[in-house]
Amino acid sequence: MAEWFEKIFDNDYIRAYAQQNKSTVEDVDGIIELLSPEKNMKILDLCSGYGRHSLELARRGYNITGYDLSVEFLNHAKKKAEEENLKVNFVHGDVRELDYRDEFDLVLNLYTSFGYFSHDENQEVIESIARALVPNGRFLIEALCFSGLIRRADPEQPASVFEGEDVIIVDTRRWDLEQNIMNVSRKLFFADGSRKEYSFALRVYTLAEMLRMIQKAGLRLVDYFGNLKGNAYDYQSTHYVIIAEKAF
Repeated sequence: MAEWFEKIFDNDYIRAYAQQNKSTVEDVDGIIELLSPEKNMKILDLCSGYGRHSLELARRGYNITGYDLSVEFLNHAKKKAEEENLKVNFVHGDVRELDYRDEFDLVLNLYTSFGYFSHDENQEVIESIARALVPNGRFLIEALCFSGLIRRADPEQPASVFEGEDVIIVDTRRWDLEQNIMNVSRKLFFADGSRKEYSFALRVYTLAEMLRMIQKAGLRLVDYFGNLKGNAYDYQSTHYVIIAEKAF
């Protein structure tokens, strides 16, 4: 039986998150401000989705590889690259099978694309990222923060509503506090009257937990923030951005 992450990342997902496209330029501005990457660096956008960050980096002249499991996402991204005559190397693969060695100057993992697996598998993903980096290469991860999300959670109103492209999305969250897992039941109501339902689960780490995982993989902490704008992380932050470096 297919896992949830093998099923939900399709064109309906792209429609659901259409509003996120508005933040792409600002996200990439932040990444460039935080990392100051040189144009000749090789960059891996790990779990690149439908390519919004990879494509924006390519528009700015960066050497970018997008890596994702979803064939629909990759086809969407390749089509956009062709339409804009952008050079991006899009690769189909499972992050648990990432097999690069000393290949990239920079690895990015953006927008809630970490925590899909068991803790041991998530740790191995971090270690495979470390292997993929050249010496002194850097890793930037943007992820949900368990402690900040829990502080804002309202058990009396677990549902949230947001709008996509001709679709309304209703998410109901339930937390497994023993394993830091966020279970989400999602309903999509499309403008044509159709609807769709599915569920997914994310293992969400605290900042301290993620720092330990990164250090266990042999990476050295450079800095951390509350978002890609470089704002300070604090106890109310629902996300964190960590920059780490391969020191071997």
